[in-house]
Amino acid sequence: MTQGGLLHHFRSKEDLLLSVLAQREQHDVERLFSEPAESVAAYYATVVSLAADNARRPGLVRMYNTLVGESGNPGHPANAYFEQRYARVLAHDVALLETGVARGELRPDTDCEALAVMDGLQIQWALAPGAVDMPTRLHGYLDRQLRAISTAGTGLPAAPAST
Repeated sequence: MTQGGLLHHFRSKEDLLLSVLAQREQHDVERLFSEPAESVAAYYATVVSLAADNARRPGLVRMYNTLVGESGNPGHPANAYFEQRYARVLAHDVALLETGVARGELRPDTDCEALAVMDGLQIQWALAPGAVDMPTRLHGYLDRQLRAISTAGTGLPAAPAST
């Protein structure tokens, strides 16, 4: 495709990159999160799988982190996308955790909004992929959190092998 063809469909480089990210996110949601999680532990295991997938696609993670950083400016073309994405992901995670509380799976005093950490780990990994094992670190964090808030005191199944 020529540059003119791209400009016909996308007003800017940011618009093109946002389209790539939105399609990747939709693919990940359909593949990993299309069915409701049977438990908080099952959901956390799926999030760890997503981290492992992301560790295998460094260019996409770096592009995501670049756009997140740039989109902090309210005038940036990606600002609204990331504001909406964070609100959507946080609402989903909080609802899932609140369901875990309602089912008696998690302790009633669980701070459901305080448990979102994946983007911070992705930024650390993007800056030093050889020094940060994103899936293993996320698995360890979520396992500790689940053991602390679970009414049964149980954690996650063993982490998948890192690449």
